[in-house]
Amino acid sequence: MAIIKNRREFIKDSAIWIMAAPSLSGLTGDRALLKAAGQETGQPEGLVKAFLEPPDGAWPWVYWFVSDGNLTREGITADFEAMRRVGIHGVLYMEVDQYVPKGQARFLSPQWREMITHAVSEATRLGITVNMNNDGGWCGSGGPWITP
Repeated sequence: MAIIKNRREFIKDSAIWIMAAPSLSGLTGDRALLKAAGQETGQPEGLVKAFLEPPDGAWPWVYWFVSDGNLTREGITADFEAMRRVGIHGVLYMEVDQYVPKGQARFLSPQWREMITHAVSEATRLGITVNMNNDGGWCGSGGPWITP
């Protein structure tokens, strides 16, 4: 019976087995992570390297929700620096209305465009990819045409 000594070792060992499974005899599967790491053979040392130094496509992304124009340069910089610190490599930006006090940077206003330009600049500086939802996003109970 195996004893789990600590969470980090358990996660590392689990990831190694998950990456090794497609290379086991009789099994097929996606080997993109191993190929990207240059370790198609599935040798343990290659799997450890792929786990400790994952390729760009293996890093996580997050949704970055902005509530109704509440954006500041300082907040954007703080958000992206914190994301980068914990290994986030991409964001999906979504402007939403959650019935919070309206911010100064109203969607598509000149100030909002300035904030988005700053966000893309900060993301680029930190190596984070920004993708944007294709609308001003109305969440909640029906949108701006219904009075709560």
